[in-house]
Amino acid sequence: MQLLKLLKENFNLKTKKITKVYETYVGGKSFEPNDPIFPKIRELGMEYGATTGRPRQCNWLNARLLRKAADINGVNHVVFNKADILRKVGAWKAYDTNGELITFDSELAMKVWLEKIIPNVNIHWSDNPDRI
Repeated sequence: MQLLKLLKENFNLKTKKITKVYETYVGGKSFEPNDPIFPKIRELGMEYGATTGRPRQCNWLNARLLRKAADINGVNHVVFNKADILRKVGAWKAYDTNGELITFDSELAMKVWLEKIIPNVNIHWSDNPDRI
């Protein structure tokens, strides 16, 4: 990780992580909380397995795991997509680094919080994966 950091500092390397503004999972473990908003997110976000068509379980963004992935991979840009889905359901939530669920008043409030929670990383918002 030190080598990657050194290379980035000396050669202005850009490493991007592209992720959804919420999380999904296909598999047997229990991942989705019992909340009527998640079926709406799944339907609007077309969250179904590409091969099997199985419904993906949905959950709020986990900031601890996101920050860990950014640190391990030397990420300096995070692009969040599918913000339009949360706009449509009217909910902005995420788990903080202690696992506590935070509710935000607005999309902007969540974006500002993400900029603080993942230091030294540029946060980008995209509604269109074709423009990433």
